[in-house]
Amino acid sequence: MGVLSRLLWTTALVACGANAPRPATHDDFHAIQRHEATLDQVRTAALEGSCPEPCAAAAEGCAAADAICAIAAEVTDRDADLRCRAARERCERYRAASTRCGCP
Repeated sequence: MGVLSRLLWTTALVACGANAPRPATHDDFHAIQRHEATLDQVRTAALEGSCPEPCAAAAEGCAAADAICAIAAEVTDRDADLRCRAARERCERYRAASTRCGCP
């Protein structure tokens, strides 16, 4: 293998490895739990609140879902992926409920 071939091979390996998700840590799951708590806290306002309360609650809940999914995208953990999916589903329910208020 020539010098150029080795250089290209090494560059490709480093580039691929740099983008690989890392294992999830306790801190990752603690952060996910904090964001899930936000989803829980805004649930009633998002689904049953008087207008315009559902608008702000849905926005806050969806921001929490985005944060959960950002963590899940950075790590290799099936549970984090499942929690992202569940958070996204809750966000969609909150947004759907808020449409009765004409939220942007």
